[in-house]
Amino acid sequence: MKEKSIRRVYKRSTIITFILIAIVGVHLGIYFNEGRQNDRINNYSTVSVRLINDMVSSLNRINVMSLDSSEETFAQFSQIDAVREELTYFQDKADAFLNETEILGFDYASKQLSKFPELVFTNKKSAPYVSLLGDMAREISGYRNQRDEELKNISNNITIISFVMLVFILIILIVSYTFQNKYFISVDNTIEEMKSLVDGKSITPIKRDSFMETSLMYSKVKEIEKKLQFQNELLKYDSFGMLETILPQMYPLLKSQMDIQRLAVAFTDNNGNIIAETLKSEKPKIILNAGFKAPLEKTSLIRLRSENDVRIINDLEDYYKNIHRNSSTWMILEEGFRSSITVPMYTQTGLLGFIFANNDQKNAFGKKDEETMKQFAKTLKSEIYNAYLMQELVAKTSEAFADLVEKKDFETGNHLSRVANYSRLMAQKLMDINPQLTPKLIREIFWFSPLHDIGKVGIPDKILLKPGKLTPEEYDFMKKHVDIGVQVIYKMNKTLIESTGIHFLDTCIHIIGEHHEKWDGSGYPQGLKGEEISIPGRIVAIADVFDALISERVYKPAFSPEKAFGIIAEGRGKHFCPTITDIFLESKDEIIRIMKSYED
Repeated sequence: MKEKSIRRVYKRSTIITFILIAIVGVHLGIYFNEGRQNDRINNYSTVSVRLINDMVSSLNRINVMSLDSSEETFAQFSQIDAVREELTYFQDKADAFLNETEILGFDYASKQLSKFPELVFTNKKSAPYVSLLGDMAREISGYRNQRDEELKNISNNITIISFVMLVFILIILIVSYTFQNKYFISVDNTIEEMKSLVDGKSITPIKRDSFMETSLMYSKVKEIEKKLQFQNELLKYDSFGMLETILPQMYPLLKSQMDIQRLAVAFTDNNGNIIAETLKSEKPKIILNAGFKAPLEKTSLIRLRSENDVRIINDLEDYYKNIHRNSSTWMILEEGFRSSITVPMYTQTGLLGFIFANNDQKNAFGKKDEETMKQFAKTLKSEIYNAYLMQELVAKTSEAFADLVEKKDFETGNHLSRVANYSRLMAQKLMDINPQLTPKLIREIFWFSPLHDIGKVGIPDKILLKPGKLTPEEYDFMKKHVDIGVQVIYKMNKTLIESTGIHFLDTCIHIIGEHHEKWDGSGYPQGLKGEEISIPGRIVAIADVFDALISERVYKPAFSPEKAFGIIAEGRGKHFCPTITDIFLESKDEIIRIMKSYED
């Protein structure tokens, strides 16, 4: 059943009321106009009758004078002073009468009133002409009476119509009041529901009227309820850990409020770059991944200068073709997304980063989504910031340990940087064919690969820094650096797990404990074989051996890259994982670029 609208009811009742009042007003206007016309007619009629009486008296006087006169012609008769004066008087009254009656709509000019005195003289009697004048007076009086009767009828009709109109207006007001009273009861109930929502209480369903406005108002209340529930869920959220853990937990919460298939976070660095950090996507194809970097000033994000600024791009294809061609937009398009909404995160120190959400359809986001994103960012930016700081802490701790290794061993910081970059390159390429590789794992491989030999801090300098070949006993002792390193990081990881419940350093333990394992099982310390070796261990094994081959050591000269690549190729399927070896050898140009970027 079609919903009634209180606004429509009120509008219609008001229009009908105005129409009824207008009808009464029109009739009153007609009445007042007719009244004025009637007064005018009465005035002219009264004057006209008085003028007829004056002409009758004048004709009677002329008749008396004609009977007393001995003049034979009217011309002679009219020369008498008294007669001439009376004739002038009669003509003046006749002229005035014709003017007055012409206004009333009577045409008495054809009666030839000016001839009446002569006819009275000729016929020696005035009665016929007085009778004619009397007929005129009666006609004028009849017209006046007719107008009075018409005005009376109009007055009676207006009285009846006004009464009927007033009854209708009263009925309309009663109906309108009844409808509005029902509506205001619904408004009061809705206000009470909103108070319950603010107090965190559940809404008790209340019987509602069938007005459209009530439904709209209730839908707004439900929308507010949804927002409050969203806000409460955000405020309840209390997670501690890495963004890769937090973001997937946030994703369903945001998706419950707006239609998205991708959620991502990026941070700004001290050099004015924006760096993609982590994401949650429902698409199988991910191109814009963690680690992507771009100068902030070369993006439209630079215009988001406060938390109230939100960027919505509802047609990414058009945006890319006609507004701003950049690699990040191209990547998003390639992943299959067509709409984007972005909100900045600001702290007391300035811009922290951005939260991105995407939809695979055009025109997916509007004002409501803009408000949701702002609410989401403002409420959870502290959680995101804490996660970011946690990652920074892990990364800086890794750098500090790497510095410790550098100072202890003869290996240089550039060696560690090269190993880290080789490892990240292989991990990124392996991610295309192996779902076990995640942005988080790639980042941890990059962070922790420089710590692969951290256990060397426990090796005596006489062995670690010996310029010649180690004895079998010394070599066996040197191998202990793996267990030493694992124990150091294991204890730290255990402490962090007990404090936070998060396994921050598992990947680091795999790298340290397995980078000397070999694919054929002939490595140490556990003799792991094939896929028993973790992916981080397999990756760093190749990166470490290759860079050791191209680096000068006290016990050997530096090998050429070609020779080092050849040795790696010979170790395929024996020392090294075949798949990762193939990736490494297919990336020679990129490996050499890394070598040159971090030359000793």
